Amino acid sequence: MPQYRKAPKRRSTAAAGTARPRPRGGRPPLAVALLASLTLAATCPTAPSPLGTPDSIALADSAAPHYSLQVSSDRKQWIAVFADATDLTLKLVRGPLTQAEDGVSSTTTIDRIDVPPGINPYFGRHAFFEHAGVEHLFYSDQELADARVTKWVFRTAGSDEPWTVDLLPEAILPIAALAATEASSGQPQFSLYGVLDASLEDPDGAAVVAFGVRPDAVTEPSGTAVGGRRLVASGVARSQADGVAGPLVSRYGCSGRNGFAARDDAGLLLVEDAGEPRRVTLRSITGAAGPTALGCGSQGMLIVYTRDDPRAMRTSSGPALQAHEVVAMSVGPSGAVGAETKVTLARDVSVLAVFPEPPATDSDAPALTVLFSELALDPAGAAEHRLSLVTPEEGGYGKRVLVRGAQPVQDLRALRVGGELIVAFRRARELRLLRTAVASHTDGDPQSGGSW
Repeated sequence: MPQYRKAPKRRSTAAAGTARPRPRGGRPPLAVALLASLTLAATCPTAPSPLGTPDSIALADSAAPHYSLQVSSDRKQWIAVFADATDLTLKLVRGPLTQAEDGVSSTTTIDRIDVPPGINPYFGRHAFFEHAGVEHLFYSDQELADARVTKWVFRTAGSDEPWTVDLLPEAILPIAALAATEASSGQPQFSLYGVLDASLEDPDGAAVVAFGVRPDAVTEPSGTAVGGRRLVASGVARSQADGVAGPLVSRYGCSGRNGFAARDDAGLLLVEDAGEPRRVTLRSITGAAGPTALGCGSQGMLIVYTRDDPRAMRTSSGPALQAHEVVAMSVGPSGAVGAETKVTLARDVSVLAVFPEPPATDSDAPALTVLFSELALDPAGAAEHRLSLVTPEEGGYGKRVLVRGAQPVQDLRALRVGGELIVAFRRARELRLLRTAVASHTDGDPQSGGSW
Protein backbone atom coordinates (compact mmCIF):
# COMPACT_ATOMS: atom_id res chain seq x y z
CA MET A 1 0.00 0.00 0.00
CA PRO A 2 1.20 3.55 -0.64
CA GLN A 3 2.37 5.85 2.10
CA TYR A 4 0.01 8.54 3.38
CA ARG A 5 0.15 11.26 5.92
CA LYS A 6 -2.99 12.68 7.46
CA ALA A 7 -4.04 16.24 6.83
CA PRO A 8 -3.83 18.42 9.95
CA LYS A 9 -7.60 18.21 10.49
CA ARG A 10 -9.03 15.04 9.00
CA ARG A 11 -12.77 15.00 8.64
CA SER A 12 -15.18 12.42 9.92
CA THR A 13 -15.28 8.99 8.27
CA ALA A 14 -19.02 8.72 8.86
CA ALA A 15 -21.07 6.85 6.30
CA ALA A 16 -21.97 8.70 3.13
CA GLY A 17 -25.10 10.74 3.53
CA THR A 18 -24.67 11.17 7.31
CA ALA A 19 -21.69 13.50 7.33
CA ARG A 20 -22.38 17.22 7.33
CA PRO A 21 -20.26 19.96 5.75
CA ARG A 22 -18.25 22.04 8.18
CA PRO A 23 -18.43 25.80 7.54
CA ARG A 24 -15.08 27.37 6.65
CA GLY A 25 -14.14 30.69 6.54
CA GLY A 26 -7.66 37.58 -29.83
CA ARG A 27 -9.71 36.56 -32.01
CA PRO A 28 -13.46 36.49 -32.86
CA PRO A 29 -15.27 33.16 -32.40
CA LEU A 30 -15.65 30.60 -35.14
CA ALA A 31 -18.65 31.43 -37.29
CA VAL A 32 -19.37 31.46 -41.01
CA ALA A 33 -15.85 30.50 -42.07
CA LEU A 34 -15.93 27.44 -39.85
CA LEU A 35 -19.28 26.33 -41.20
CA ALA A 36 -17.98 26.62 -44.75
CA SER A 37 -15.06 24.44 -43.76
CA LEU A 38 -17.38 21.86 -42.17
CA THR A 39 -19.44 21.73 -45.35
CA LEU A 40 -16.24 20.94 -47.22
CA ALA A 41 -15.57 18.09 -44.82
CA ALA A 42 -18.98 16.64 -45.56
CA THR A 43 -18.77 16.94 -49.35
CA CYS A 44 -15.13 16.28 -50.22
CA PRO A 45 -14.07 12.64 -50.60
CA THR A 46 -11.61 11.40 -48.02
CA ALA A 47 -8.40 9.91 -49.34
CA PRO A 48 -6.75 7.00 -47.52
CA SER A 49 -3.71 8.02 -45.50
CA PRO A 50 -0.31 6.47 -46.31
CA LEU A 51 0.29 5.98 -42.57
CA GLY A 52 -0.50 2.55 -41.15
CA THR A 53 -2.36 1.69 -37.98
CA PRO A 54 -0.27 3.01 -35.05
CA ASP A 55 0.95 0.71 -32.31
CA SER A 56 -0.56 1.06 -28.84
CA ILE A 57 0.65 0.15 -25.37
CA ALA A 58 -1.39 -1.51 -22.62
CA LEU A 59 -1.94 0.45 -19.41
CA ALA A 60 -4.31 -2.03 -17.71
CA ASP A 61 -5.88 -5.38 -18.58
CA SER A 62 -9.16 -4.35 -16.96
CA ALA A 63 -9.92 -0.70 -16.22
CA ALA A 64 -13.01 1.19 -15.09
CA PRO A 65 -14.53 3.72 -17.52
CA HIS A 66 -13.80 6.77 -15.34
CA TYR A 67 -10.20 7.45 -16.37
CA SER A 68 -8.50 10.73 -17.29
CA LEU A 69 -5.68 11.87 -19.58
CA GLN A 70 -3.97 15.26 -19.44
CA VAL A 71 -0.73 17.16 -19.90
CA SER A 72 1.45 17.90 -16.86
CA SER A 73 1.79 21.53 -15.80
CA ASP A 74 5.38 21.64 -17.10
CA ARG A 75 4.18 20.30 -20.49
CA LYS A 76 6.75 17.52 -20.48
CA GLN A 77 4.57 14.49 -19.72
CA TRP A 78 1.14 13.01 -20.24
CA ILE A 79 -0.62 11.83 -17.07
CA ALA A 80 -3.28 9.11 -16.95
CA VAL A 81 -5.28 8.24 -13.83
CA PHE A 82 -7.44 5.10 -13.83
CA ALA A 83 -8.97 2.44 -11.61
CA ASP A 84 -7.46 -1.01 -12.16
CA ALA A 85 -10.15 -3.65 -11.70
CA THR A 86 -7.55 -6.42 -11.48
CA ASP A 87 -6.36 -5.40 -7.99
CA LEU A 88 -9.04 -2.76 -7.11
CA THR A 89 -6.55 0.11 -6.99
CA LEU A 90 -6.35 3.66 -8.30
CA LYS A 91 -3.21 4.26 -10.35
CA LEU A 92 -1.36 7.27 -11.79
CA VAL A 93 0.80 6.66 -14.87
CA ARG A 94 3.19 9.11 -16.54
CA GLY A 95 4.91 9.13 -19.89
CA PRO A 96 6.93 11.58 -22.02
CA LEU A 97 5.17 13.78 -24.54
CA THR A 98 7.97 13.41 -27.10
CA GLN A 99 7.64 10.38 -29.34
CA ALA A 100 11.41 9.89 -29.29
CA GLU A 101 11.06 8.85 -25.63
CA ASP A 102 7.81 6.93 -26.06
CA GLY A 103 6.55 4.61 -23.33
CA VAL A 104 5.58 4.71 -19.66
CA SER A 105 7.96 6.55 -17.31
CA SER A 106 6.37 5.56 -14.00
CA THR A 107 3.31 3.90 -12.45
CA THR A 108 2.15 4.88 -8.95
CA THR A 109 -0.47 3.01 -6.94
CA ILE A 110 -2.42 5.67 -5.05
CA ASP A 111 -4.93 3.67 -3.02
CA ARG A 112 -7.03 0.54 -2.81
CA ILE A 113 -10.50 1.88 -3.56
CA ASP A 114 -12.99 -0.90 -3.12
CA VAL A 115 -13.92 -3.80 -0.86
CA PRO A 116 -15.06 -7.03 -2.61
CA PRO A 117 -15.48 -6.43 -6.37
CA GLY A 118 -18.75 -4.96 -7.54
CA ILE A 119 -19.63 -3.11 -4.33
CA ASN A 120 -18.96 0.38 -5.71
CA PRO A 121 -20.80 0.97 -9.01
CA TYR A 122 -18.79 4.19 -9.48
CA PHE A 123 -15.44 2.49 -8.99
CA GLY A 124 -12.70 4.89 -10.09
CA ARG A 125 -14.69 8.08 -10.50
CA HIS A 126 -12.19 10.91 -9.90
CA ALA A 127 -10.97 14.40 -10.76
CA PHE A 128 -7.23 15.12 -11.07
CA PHE A 129 -5.90 18.67 -11.08
CA GLU A 130 -2.48 20.34 -10.86
CA HIS A 131 -2.62 23.75 -9.20
CA ALA A 132 0.14 26.07 -7.94
CA GLY A 133 2.73 23.27 -7.98
CA VAL A 134 0.53 20.73 -6.20
CA GLU A 135 -1.19 17.59 -7.54
CA HIS A 136 -4.76 17.21 -6.24
CA LEU A 137 -6.82 14.06 -6.69
CA PHE A 138 -10.44 13.64 -5.59
CA TYR A 139 -11.97 10.18 -5.89
CA SER A 140 -14.88 8.01 -4.83
CA ASP A 141 -13.95 5.22 -2.40
CA GLN A 142 -15.93 2.37 -0.88
CA GLU A 143 -14.48 2.22 2.62
CA LEU A 144 -17.61 0.60 4.05
CA ALA A 145 -19.80 -2.06 2.48
CA ASP A 146 -22.89 0.16 2.65
CA ALA A 147 -21.49 3.66 2.09
CA ARG A 148 -19.14 5.62 -0.15
CA VAL A 149 -16.81 8.47 0.77
CA THR A 150 -14.92 11.00 -1.32
CA LYS A 151 -11.21 11.34 -0.61
CA TRP A 152 -8.93 14.27 -1.35
CA VAL A 153 -5.21 13.48 -1.62
CA PHE A 154 -2.47 15.92 -2.65
CA ARG A 155 1.30 16.27 -2.87
CA THR A 156 3.97 18.34 -4.65
CA ALA A 157 3.54 17.98 -8.41
CA GLY A 158 5.80 15.38 -10.01
CA SER A 159 7.27 14.22 -6.69
CA ASP A 160 7.43 10.81 -5.04
CA GLU A 161 6.58 12.14 -1.59
CA PRO A 162 3.69 10.59 0.42
CA TRP A 163 0.20 11.83 -0.33
CA THR A 164 -1.62 13.91 2.28
CA VAL A 165 -5.16 12.54 2.65
CA ASP A 166 -8.42 14.16 3.76
CA LEU A 167 -12.15 13.50 3.36
CA LEU A 168 -14.79 15.71 1.82
CA PRO A 169 -17.68 16.58 4.15
CA GLU A 170 -20.15 14.91 1.79
CA ALA A 171 -19.88 11.97 -0.59
CA ILE A 172 -19.94 13.09 -4.22
CA LEU A 173 -18.92 11.66 -7.57
CA PRO A 174 -16.19 14.06 -8.78
CA ILE A 175 -16.59 15.50 -12.28
CA ALA A 176 -13.89 18.17 -12.63
CA ALA A 177 -11.64 20.59 -10.78
CA LEU A 178 -11.38 24.01 -12.42
CA ALA A 179 -9.19 27.02 -11.63
CA ALA A 180 -10.65 30.05 -9.86
CA THR A 181 -9.59 33.01 -7.72
CA GLU A 182 -11.04 33.84 -4.32
CA ALA A 183 -11.97 37.49 -4.67
CA SER A 184 -12.17 38.22 -0.93
CA SER A 185 -8.62 37.27 0.03
CA GLY A 186 -6.79 36.89 -3.26
CA GLN A 187 -5.59 33.42 -2.24
CA PRO A 188 -5.32 30.99 -5.11
CA GLN A 189 -8.10 28.44 -5.09
CA PHE A 190 -10.05 26.20 -7.41
CA SER A 191 -13.51 24.70 -7.57
CA LEU A 192 -14.39 21.02 -7.43
CA TYR A 193 -17.56 19.97 -9.22
CA GLY A 194 -19.39 16.71 -8.63
CA VAL A 195 -22.71 14.94 -8.36
CA LEU A 196 -24.23 14.47 -4.91
CA ASP A 197 -24.13 10.77 -4.10
CA ALA A 198 -27.62 10.86 -2.63
CA SER A 199 -29.10 12.32 -5.84
CA LEU A 200 -27.91 9.63 -8.25
CA GLU A 201 -31.20 7.73 -8.10
CA ASP A 202 -33.32 10.88 -8.47
CA PRO A 203 -35.42 10.49 -11.64
CA ASP A 204 -35.65 14.29 -11.94
CA GLY A 205 -31.91 14.70 -12.35
CA ALA A 206 -28.66 14.44 -10.47
CA ALA A 207 -27.76 17.45 -8.31
CA VAL A 208 -24.39 18.95 -9.26
CA VAL A 209 -22.53 20.77 -6.49
CA ALA A 210 -19.42 22.94 -6.35
CA PHE A 211 -16.86 23.05 -3.55
CA GLY A 212 -14.44 25.92 -3.22
CA VAL A 213 -10.92 24.63 -2.49
CA ARG A 214 -8.28 26.70 -0.68
CA PRO A 215 -4.71 25.51 -0.11
CA ASP A 216 -5.61 24.44 3.44
CA ALA A 217 -9.25 23.41 3.27
CA VAL A 218 -12.32 22.42 1.32
CA THR A 219 -14.95 25.09 1.94
CA GLU A 220 -18.63 24.50 2.47
CA PRO A 221 -20.30 23.28 -0.73
CA SER A 222 -22.81 25.41 -2.58
CA GLY A 223 -25.49 22.77 -2.28
CA THR A 224 -27.36 22.26 -5.55
CA ALA A 225 -26.52 25.65 -7.03
CA VAL A 226 -23.60 27.54 -8.48
CA GLY A 227 -24.00 31.29 -8.60
CA GLY A 228 -27.53 30.87 -7.30
CA ARG A 229 -28.58 28.49 -10.09
CA ARG A 230 -29.00 24.76 -10.09
CA LEU A 231 -26.50 23.29 -12.54
CA VAL A 232 -28.49 20.34 -13.86
CA ALA A 233 -32.15 21.25 -13.70
CA SER A 234 -34.10 18.12 -14.62
CA GLY A 235 -34.06 15.08 -16.87
CA VAL A 236 -30.28 14.82 -16.85
CA ALA A 237 -29.03 12.61 -19.67
CA ARG A 238 -27.32 9.51 -18.38
CA SER A 239 -24.67 7.39 -20.02
CA GLN A 240 -24.31 3.65 -19.48
CA ALA A 241 -20.66 2.93 -18.64
CA ASP A 242 -20.13 -0.80 -18.05
CA GLY A 243 -23.82 -1.08 -17.21
CA VAL A 244 -23.82 1.72 -14.59
CA ALA A 245 -25.84 4.85 -15.28
CA GLY A 246 -24.10 8.14 -14.64
CA PRO A 247 -24.52 11.78 -15.69
CA LEU A 248 -23.53 12.48 -19.29
CA VAL A 249 -20.56 14.86 -19.13
CA SER A 250 -17.98 15.96 -21.69
CA ARG A 251 -14.62 17.48 -20.67
CA TYR A 252 -12.39 19.78 -22.73
CA GLY A 253 -9.32 21.99 -22.42
CA CYS A 254 -7.33 24.39 -24.58
CA SER A 255 -5.57 27.77 -24.63
CA GLY A 256 -5.36 27.92 -20.85
CA ARG A 257 -9.09 27.16 -20.46
CA ASN A 258 -10.62 24.02 -18.99
CA GLY A 259 -14.21 23.06 -18.56
CA PHE A 260 -16.98 20.54 -18.92
CA ALA A 261 -20.54 20.32 -20.20
CA ALA A 262 -23.41 18.51 -18.48
CA ARG A 263 -26.38 17.34 -20.58
CA ASP A 264 -30.00 17.66 -19.55
CA ASP A 265 -33.38 18.11 -21.24
CA ALA A 266 -32.61 21.77 -21.98
CA GLY A 267 -29.39 21.02 -23.86
CA LEU A 268 -25.91 21.69 -22.48
CA LEU A 269 -24.64 23.64 -19.53
CA LEU A 270 -21.02 24.79 -20.00
CA VAL A 271 -18.91 25.36 -16.89
CA GLU A 272 -15.44 26.76 -17.54
CA ASP A 273 -12.80 27.77 -14.97
CA ALA A 274 -13.94 30.80 -12.96
CA GLY A 275 -16.55 31.91 -15.50
CA GLU A 276 -20.29 31.90 -15.03
CA PRO A 277 -22.11 28.76 -16.25
CA ARG A 278 -23.53 29.20 -19.77
CA ARG A 279 -26.60 27.51 -21.17
CA VAL A 280 -26.39 26.19 -24.75
CA THR A 281 -29.75 25.14 -26.19
CA LEU A 282 -29.42 22.51 -28.90
CA ARG A 283 -32.86 21.26 -29.82
CA SER A 284 -31.60 18.46 -32.02
CA ILE A 285 -29.76 16.70 -29.19
CA THR A 286 -31.93 17.41 -26.17
CA GLY A 287 -33.19 14.24 -24.54
CA ALA A 288 -30.75 12.07 -26.52
CA ALA A 289 -28.08 10.00 -24.81
CA GLY A 290 -25.59 9.64 -27.64
CA PRO A 291 -21.97 10.79 -27.52
CA THR A 292 -21.29 14.52 -27.33
CA ALA A 293 -17.83 16.10 -27.43
CA LEU A 294 -16.54 19.64 -27.06
CA GLY A 295 -13.41 21.10 -28.59
CA CYS A 296 -11.89 24.54 -28.21
CA GLY A 297 -9.10 26.52 -29.78
CA SER A 298 -7.77 30.05 -29.92
CA GLN A 299 -10.71 31.18 -32.08
CA GLY A 300 -13.70 29.56 -30.44
CA MET A 301 -15.45 26.37 -29.45
CA LEU A 302 -17.08 23.47 -31.26
CA ILE A 303 -19.76 21.00 -30.21
CA VAL A 304 -19.83 17.70 -32.09
CA TYR A 305 -22.51 15.06 -31.59
CA THR A 306 -24.33 12.30 -33.45
CA ARG A 307 -27.89 11.77 -34.58
CA ASP A 308 -29.63 9.03 -36.53
CA ASP A 309 -29.35 9.18 -40.32
CA PRO A 310 -33.04 8.74 -41.25
CA ARG A 311 -32.47 8.03 -44.95
CA ALA A 312 -29.98 5.21 -44.33
CA MET A 313 -32.16 3.73 -41.59
CA ARG A 314 -35.20 3.68 -43.91
CA THR A 315 -33.47 2.17 -46.94
CA SER A 316 -30.81 -0.16 -45.49
CA SER A 317 -30.57 -3.29 -43.39
CA GLY A 318 -28.00 -4.94 -41.16
CA PRO A 319 -25.27 -2.72 -39.71
CA ALA A 320 -26.64 0.32 -41.58
CA LEU A 321 -29.56 0.35 -39.13
CA GLN A 322 -27.08 2.03 -36.78
CA ALA A 323 -26.27 4.76 -39.33
CA HIS A 324 -25.36 8.08 -37.73
CA GLU A 325 -24.59 11.58 -38.90
CA VAL A 326 -21.70 13.32 -37.13
CA VAL A 327 -22.79 16.94 -36.74
CA ALA A 328 -20.88 20.05 -35.63
CA MET A 329 -21.80 23.55 -34.49
CA SER A 330 -19.72 26.54 -33.44
CA VAL A 331 -20.41 28.20 -30.06
CA GLY A 332 -19.81 31.88 -29.38
CA PRO A 333 -18.65 33.43 -26.08
CA SER A 334 -22.24 34.08 -24.99
CA GLY A 335 -23.35 30.52 -25.71
CA ALA A 336 -24.98 31.34 -29.05
CA VAL A 337 -24.60 28.55 -31.60
CA GLY A 338 -24.11 28.62 -35.34
CA ALA A 339 -25.98 26.59 -37.92
CA GLU A 340 -25.90 22.81 -37.72
CA THR A 341 -23.52 21.27 -40.26
CA LYS A 342 -22.99 17.61 -41.09
CA VAL A 343 -19.34 16.52 -40.93
CA THR A 344 -19.51 12.88 -42.04
CA LEU A 345 -21.54 9.66 -41.95
CA ALA A 346 -20.63 6.60 -39.91
CA ARG A 347 -22.25 3.51 -38.43
CA ASP A 348 -22.74 2.88 -34.73
CA VAL A 349 -20.77 5.88 -33.40
CA SER A 350 -20.27 5.61 -29.63
CA VAL A 351 -17.31 7.92 -28.87
CA LEU A 352 -16.14 11.29 -30.23
CA ALA A 353 -13.40 13.88 -29.88
CA VAL A 354 -12.92 17.09 -31.87
CA PHE A 355 -10.03 19.55 -32.23
CA PRO A 356 -10.46 22.85 -34.14
CA GLU A 357 -7.60 23.75 -36.44
CA PRO A 358 -6.46 27.40 -36.64
CA PRO A 359 -6.43 29.02 -40.08
CA ALA A 360 -3.09 29.78 -41.72
CA THR A 361 -4.15 33.39 -42.24
CA ASP A 362 -7.01 35.56 -41.03
CA SER A 363 -8.82 35.04 -44.31
CA ASP A 364 -8.61 31.23 -44.31
CA ALA A 365 -11.47 29.07 -43.07
CA PRO A 366 -10.56 26.96 -40.03
CA ALA A 367 -10.74 23.21 -40.33
CA LEU A 368 -11.16 20.47 -37.76
CA THR A 369 -9.81 17.10 -36.71
CA VAL A 370 -12.44 14.57 -35.59
CA LEU A 371 -11.83 11.25 -33.83
CA PHE A 372 -14.74 8.79 -33.70
CA SER A 373 -15.63 5.12 -33.38
CA GLU A 374 -17.54 3.31 -36.12
CA LEU A 375 -18.67 -0.05 -37.41
CA ALA A 376 -17.40 -0.84 -40.93
CA LEU A 377 -16.79 -3.75 -43.27
CA ASP A 378 -13.33 -5.22 -43.81
CA PRO A 379 -12.12 -6.23 -47.33
CA ALA A 380 -13.73 -9.67 -46.88
CA GLY A 381 -17.09 -8.14 -46.06
CA ALA A 382 -17.02 -8.96 -42.34
CA ALA A 383 -18.04 -6.35 -39.78
CA GLU A 384 -15.20 -4.77 -37.78
CA HIS A 385 -15.07 -2.00 -35.19
CA ARG A 386 -12.76 0.93 -35.83
CA LEU A 387 -11.45 4.10 -34.26
CA SER A 388 -11.09 6.52 -37.17
CA LEU A 389 -9.49 9.93 -37.55
CA VAL A 390 -10.51 12.58 -40.09
CA THR A 391 -7.93 15.33 -40.60
CA PRO A 392 -7.59 18.25 -43.01
CA GLU A 393 -5.19 17.64 -45.86
CA GLU A 394 -4.24 19.59 -48.96
CA GLY A 395 -7.23 19.72 -51.26
CA GLY A 396 -9.68 18.20 -48.79
CA TYR A 397 -9.78 15.82 -45.85
CA GLY A 398 -8.12 12.48 -45.23
CA LYS A 399 -9.38 9.56 -43.18
CA ARG A 400 -7.13 7.23 -41.18
CA VAL A 401 -8.03 4.10 -39.20
CA LEU A 402 -6.18 4.05 -35.86
CA VAL A 403 -7.73 0.95 -34.27
CA ARG A 404 -9.60 -1.99 -35.76
CA GLY A 405 -10.88 -5.25 -34.30
CA ALA A 406 -13.83 -7.41 -33.30
CA GLN A 407 -14.59 -5.38 -30.14
CA PRO A 408 -15.85 -1.77 -30.16
CA VAL A 409 -14.01 1.11 -28.55
CA GLN A 410 -15.96 1.82 -25.37
CA ASP A 411 -14.68 5.30 -24.53
CA LEU A 412 -11.68 7.56 -25.09
CA ARG A 413 -9.74 10.61 -23.91
CA ALA A 414 -7.47 12.48 -26.33
CA LEU A 415 -4.69 15.09 -26.15
CA ARG A 416 -3.51 17.24 -29.04
CA VAL A 417 0.04 18.47 -28.35
CA GLY A 418 1.90 20.12 -31.23
CA GLY A 419 2.04 17.64 -34.09
CA GLU A 420 0.95 14.62 -32.06
CA LEU A 421 -2.36 13.14 -30.98
CA ILE A 422 -2.23 10.98 -27.84
CA VAL A 423 -5.28 8.80 -27.23
CA ALA A 424 -6.25 6.63 -24.25
CA PHE A 425 -9.10 4.24 -25.06
CA ARG A 426 -10.82 1.16 -23.65
CA ARG A 427 -11.80 -1.91 -25.65
CA ALA A 428 -13.22 -4.98 -23.89
CA ARG A 429 -12.27 -3.17 -20.63
CA GLU A 430 -8.56 -3.15 -21.59
CA LEU A 431 -7.07 0.36 -21.33
CA ARG A 432 -4.53 1.21 -24.02
CA LEU A 433 -2.65 4.33 -25.18
CA LEU A 434 -1.57 5.24 -28.70
CA ARG A 435 -0.02 8.24 -30.39
CA THR A 436 -0.13 9.31 -34.00
CA ALA A 437 1.15 12.24 -36.03
CA VAL A 438 -1.17 15.07 -37.03
CA ALA A 439 -0.53 18.48 -38.55
CA SER A 440 1.38 20.71 -36.14
CA HIS A 441 -0.86 22.99 -34.14
CA THR A 442 0.40 26.52 -34.72
CA ASP A 443 -0.44 28.09 -31.36
CA GLY A 444 1.33 25.26 -29.51
CA ASP A 445 -1.23 25.04 -26.69
CA PRO A 446 -2.30 21.53 -25.64
CA GLN A 447 -5.91 20.61 -26.40
CA SER A 448 -7.88 17.89 -24.65
CA GLY A 449 -11.25 16.33 -25.39
CA GLY A 450 -13.25 13.17 -25.75
CA SER A 451 -16.53 11.57 -24.79
CA TRP A 452 -16.55 11.36 -21.02
